[in-house]
Amino acid sequence: MVSFYNFCRDDPEAAFQSRAAKGREEFCRTEIPGWVEHISSYFRATDNGVSIHFVSYDSLFDKRETEFVFNPENLAIVFGDILDWLGVEHTSQMLDRAVANNRFDKSKGTDKQRRVGRYGHPGQGLAELPGPTYLYIREKTESLLREADSRRMAQSVSKNQ
Repeated sequence: MVSFYNFCRDDPEAAFQSRAAKGREEFCRTEIPGWVEHISSYFRATDNGVSIHFVSYDSLFDKRETEFVFNPENLAIVFGDILDWLGVEHTSQMLDRAVANNRFDKSKGTDKQRRVGRYGHPGQGLAELPGPTYLYIREKTESLLREADSRRMAQSVSKNQ
């Protein structure tokens, strides 16, 4: 939520700025229901037979003491899992190149495209939000995140069978 707030606040085209006008805390509180519905719609789709591959944003990072650090090896694993799910043959060299080509400093998109994801890191909400707002978000999303983890783990198990 904090990453999305920062994206909306800094939107150079102002399309999202009004959503962030009330500040980070209010933004996070008012955006949670829409985010929960958005994620829930993917669960409903898979329940109805749509094939969706779930990936955890946090899986791209390693927790080191008090911070999360992006790990390119994790990105290669995620890319490999996606390609396996799609049935696309690949080599480790292809994955290494894909990781190298997806570094933020190598991005060739528009400024807006380069900004997407620039703000995010696991634990950012805890670091930047007041305790009550952080706890509100955790309360509203806890069961959803457990469900997402369960579905992600189930797809990993089925991949290895």
